[in-house]
Amino acid sequence: MRRQGSGTFVQTNLGQSFSNPLAELLADHPKSQFDLLETRHALEGTAAYYAALRGTDEDMARICDCRTVIQQTQKRCNPNAAAGAVMKYQIAVTEAAHNVVLLHLLRCMGPMLKQNVRKNF
Repeated sequence: MRRQGSGTFVQTNLGQSFSNPLAELLADHPKSQFDLLETRHALEGTAAYYAALRGTDEDMARICDCRTVIQQTQKRCNPNAAAGAVMKYQIAVTEAAHNVVLLHLLRCMGPMLKQNVRKNF
């Protein structure tokens, strides 16, 4: 946000303003969870594509570490921990894509996406 004479400020609740109406829509229409799953598919596939093109060795190491954590949580049969690990993995992949818009979308939708991952387990 910009204020004349004061400068430019980062809004801390941008994710809430983006995701709240969407969360309400999903809550009111349970079948829209399939739409969210399709959206995850699109975002994750696009992020993976660009991560493969642009990711650094450091990015790839972080992705591999996250994958190991997913495997460990799955062995413990803890769906909540596994969903959290999947989201950390997806953030690492999206960071490796080096696309700030994709990363912002993922972070804004994070809680909804995590819940969707959990439901799909």
